[in-house]
Amino acid sequence: LSIWAHPADRDIFVARLRESGQVTDFETTLRRKDGSEIAVLDSAQIISLRGELYILSVAYDISERKKAEAALRESEARFRTLVDGAPEGIFVQADGRFLFLNPAMVRLLGAARAEDLLGTDILARIAPEFHKTIRERIRSQRETGTVAPPMEQAYLRLDGTRVPVETTAMPVRFGSRNAHLVFVRDISERQRTETEKQNLQAQLAQAQKMDSVGRLAGGVAHDFNNMLGVILGHAEMA
Repeated sequence: LSIWAHPADRDIFVARLRESGQVTDFETTLRRKDGSEIAVLDSAQIISLRGELYILSVAYDISERKKAEAALRESEARFRTLVDGAPEGIFVQADGRFLFLNPAMVRLLGAARAEDLLGTDILARIAPEFHKTIRERIRSQRETGTVAPPMEQAYLRLDGTRVPVETTAMPVRFGSRNAHLVFVRDISERQRTETEKQNLQAQLAQAQKMDSVGRLAGGVAHDFNNMLGVILGHAEMA
């Protein structure tokens, strides 16, 4: 038993073996002859052979699996860091209900925490005039597996206020379920800027129109002044 890399694992393994006579799928680390370590899945039982008791052990090398699991955990941690730190809202929905929301999405909907929204109906957070279109987009994505193009709509915060957003969605697997990953961008500032731009353009057009009217009035007044000068001249001569 000196090949065990961790004495605590060895003690647990031996205790279980003495208690029930067998151990199944015991994950541990063994030390090779060259000193390197290897992750194994060990199953063992006590057997009797020629009146002597022996331990029959079968160990499977799971080093590659453990590396893959570690890489997956690291990838998931990086993904969670990116998603949680994203400035735009991100959520996952399945069967029309929230399964996951990142902090930005929670703030956008005016909630204090994700738990206030998890499991609730997503349509309750979307303005009614967009419900039909959203249902059609979800159905189309489910059937075709394609990414939905950007769409402007309005979401409803928990206090009932509206917030204009632009959303993009794509079908994904979330756990063991078919779901949709949705990216949400608050376009309130963009719409406000566009409105201000339109107002400025309207004011500019009105100013240009008034300038044209002023030029026309000035021209008419000049011509009238010339005519009036001739009339007055003739009047003096008369």
